Amino acid sequence: MDATITTTVNTIAGMTLSSSVSENLYNQTLCTLRSSENKLCDIVKQLNSESLRSSPKLDDLTQYCNFFRDEIESVEKLELRMAIVGTMKAGKSTILNAIIGYDLLPSRNTAMTTLPTEILFSQHSKEPQLILKSELITMINEIGRQLQLKTNECNLGIRLRNEEDLINMMNNIAANGLTTLATITCGNSKIVDNLKYINDVIRISVMLNIENSIDSTWIPRLKVPLAHSFSIPQGEFIIIDTPGPNDSNLSAHLRQIVISELQKATLILVALEFIGSDSNDEAKLQEDIETIREYKDTDSPSYLYALVNKIDQRIEGKHNSIEQTKAAVAMKYKIPVANVHEISAMNAILSYTFRQEYEELEKKSDVTHETLMSKTKSYKIFMQQALGQTWEQAAEYINVNLLPNIAEK
Repeated sequence: MDATITTTVNTIAGMTLSSSVSENLYNQTLCTLRSSENKLCDIVKQLNSESLRSSPKLDDLTQYCNFFRDEIESVEKLELRMAIVGTMKAGKSTILNAIIGYDLLPSRNTAMTTLPTEILFSQHSKEPQLILKSELITMINEIGRQLQLKTNECNLGIRLRNEEDLINMMNNIAANGLTTLATITCGNSKIVDNLKYINDVIRISVMLNIENSIDSTWIPRLKVPLAHSFSIPQGEFIIIDTPGPNDSNLSAHLRQIVISELQKATLILVALEFIGSDSNDEAKLQEDIETIREYKDTDSPSYLYALVNKIDQRIEGKHNSIEQTKAAVAMKYKIPVANVHEISAMNAILSYTFRQEYEELEKKSDVTHETLMSKTKSYKIFMQQALGQTWEQAAEYINVNLLPNIAEK
């Protein structure tokens, strides 16, 4: 149940990173990028000296300078960046939490992600950390103070489209003031709360037409331990959680930040729901993918990968087979069929949690079905998911020592 996530990520990551990265190619790439950056920056300086500072073309060239700097930094770090987009009900946050190994990203039935968030998987981290730029904290606090002035507006609920989570956020700001943010935050629940606060404050500010000047370099970064045995021997592995570039709740400025992140990403993961989403959601996702293609400097679709989530809902004889599902997704979204993978993110989290609790119990006492039932939270639901509703009868015939292997597979 847990191995599917690990295998999928290893397959996707392995297409780009390997232990045999050529040092000559590495140095040559850096040299070419630095040379191009220097030439472009020289042109920008010359145009500046010719009093063309307000020229739109100069602004475009300056953006390209920043792009080269980002690319140089990525190459220096051997950085693999994968961005993820998806339909509302595809379980994008659950997929990311499954890759992380536990619930860390906030999720709900309405739109959650407003500002892209980097998730850096570190071999050296012992616990997750939320890292925020001081400039972002200052901006969020400023937006929060402006929201405080609007908490008593009579038509606030209508302007927030009667979204319960956003109305509750405004009520909380009115009653308890602003959340205190730090440059480094530890503790899973605190990280979840802070990410929810940041995204909701920005989403509300867009709905209430409050201006913000968030810079693309200020996006939050989650630094998390490698929970799974990913085959990434060197460099940095980063997944960027993004809203779709055509999200109706994005301002023009935020949309540019999202597009910038999608441009920088080596690979794009498209999260889909196995049963299928609302037709409007699927149409919007197709529009998002076309926007991504528009801004990617290649005609090849090889950078696109689809993750079909919630396959635990498949009923044999009623739903499409694995091959049929992959073929349908590949055709609909114009993604290579070899790049389409099926997963169950919820089962992966459940399996990983059960194995962790099993190992902790094993350190303290003998492991039996009875001790697992009484001393762990995940045993019962894991057994139900793995063995069905008659799990209690089936458990009598299963060696308890085999359960971690069942969870892994």
